[in-house]
Amino acid sequence: MNKEVKTKTKFYPICLLCLIPGVGLLIGIGLIFFAVFQYRNKSFTYSLTISILLGLVFTFVPMYFLDQETKYGTMAGRTFQRFALNDLDSLKKQLEGYKQDYGEYPDSLEELKKKFKEVAINDPLLLRNKKAHKFLKFYYFRKDSSYTLFSSGIDCIPYTEDDLYPRKPLK
Repeated sequence: MNKEVKTKTKFYPICLLCLIPGVGLLIGIGLIFFAVFQYRNKSFTYSLTISILLGLVFTFVPMYFLDQETKYGTMAGRTFQRFALNDLDSLKKQLEGYKQDYGEYPDSLEELKKKFKEVAINDPLLLRNKKAHKFLKFYYFRKDSSYTLFSSGIDCIPYTEDDLYPRKPLK
């Protein structure tokens, strides 16, 4: 086996580096230039191109499924449900503080946000898929000297049995 053929064949395992997500693309582009201009070898160029394409598939397919799990998955929904409950509890506390300061509850959550800048008024369960929902805030309605505050729950549909309300404080 001559030296040139031996040198060419030792670069074929390097094609496997192209399968590394992200970095493999950069490595592959560099190796393609090397294959085309240094060796003028079609088979090496083809194997690099295939490796780069497979690397892209290995990168973007898992990202797609992770995105889908975050938007619609049950496990992610349960996690975001915990965030929503904590935010609801915090909102309840802030609403009570607002009432102490002003003698009545605010007309809207935006009004509460003016007083307490750090308060979270967006529902994490709705934020999972911003494109699907036009209304991203917790549901809040003031009724005379009381209010209703809730999250639409995992199904993101208000007034269903999975709606979340602030928890009652332990005494």
